[in-house]
Amino acid sequence: MFSYANGMREALLPLSGGSPAAVNVATAQSAPDAPAGAKAEGSEASQETHTPAGLARESGSRLPQSKAAEAAIAEAERRVAHGLPIAQRNNWLLDIALDHLTQARAALYRALLTPDPQFDIRPSSFVIATALDKLRAANSLNHLPKALLTAAFYHGTLGGDSAEAARLLDEAQQIAERGPMLLYLADVHLHRARLAGIQSSVISNQSSVASGPSAASGRAFAGVDPKAELAKARTLIEQHKYWRRKEELEDAEATSVHW
Repeated sequence: MFSYANGMREALLPLSGGSPAAVNVATAQSAPDAPAGAKAEGSEASQETHTPAGLARESGSRLPQSKAAEAAIAEAERRVAHGLPIAQRNNWLLDIALDHLTQARAALYRALLTPDPQFDIRPSSFVIATALDKLRAANSLNHLPKALLTAAFYHGTLGGDSAEAARLLDEAQQIAERGPMLLYLADVHLHRARLAGIQSSVISNQSSVASGPSAASGRAFAGVDPKAELAKARTLIEQHKYWRRKEELEDAEATSVHW
């Protein structure tokens, strides 16, 4: 069966499609020494940075590894363009699903790296939904949590629907606990901590901007303690020597002081 390097699928965009720096910078508060005029610039731009999408995009524009990320995205898209038609011709359902998932992660990461608030995120939404549908159709519970985590990250940031993000994380957790698939469970806790932290930052920022968008989108994680979720993730990562998430975890823990 044809399948391009599995390492690309796993290493391109770990977990959700966002790098540790992308997610963690998104949760950080504005620097205290920011220019006084920064908050006074156009109201549309000001409101945009007080939403999950705005925070996520702001983080992407400041990533020092953006050029490397762009190269990785382009390479993944090239490989999918080559491999997906072959998988489709042979009706390899799992390969089709995983190729769509890689495509979805690439689209999500590209959106995060695009600081322009007018960037059209609808293609990202479509390919992420397609990836999730294809993995459900392939009936592969071993891989389904990957798509659930990607979709949850999209809805919790660019999609602006934290309720859907929370639901998808709950589904991923149920699958991981039944497995048991404890590495996925660690991923779920890490994701939930980050998204709860982002929503906490959004609500905090919106409270200081009277004309900003409603903070209602953050209510889905209102009862979540992101630091407790990080502690659960750390326990699982250490217990099962899931060291590929070690740096990611430490980055999240460092950023949690802003939550």
